[in-house]
Amino acid sequence: MAGSIRTIQIKQGKGLGKSLLIELIRKAKNCNGLEQINLTVVSENETAKRLYKYLGLQVYGVERML
Repeated sequence: MAGSIRTIQIKQGKGLGKSLLIELIRKAKNCNGLEQINLTVVSENETAKRLYKYLGLQVYGVERML
């Protein structure tokens, strides 16, 4: 399954993305057989990277553009 979560600029900085991600992780922990969640973020998105770090998520890999 793949999906996307984005917040529009006017809503950024209000904790909406954080709340959504916390709920997603909570629900995922209750899914039998689920072993990991993969998140992707562009290298310039420092806000998302800080959020992922705050939530205790770890970097699994880095994709390089050619």
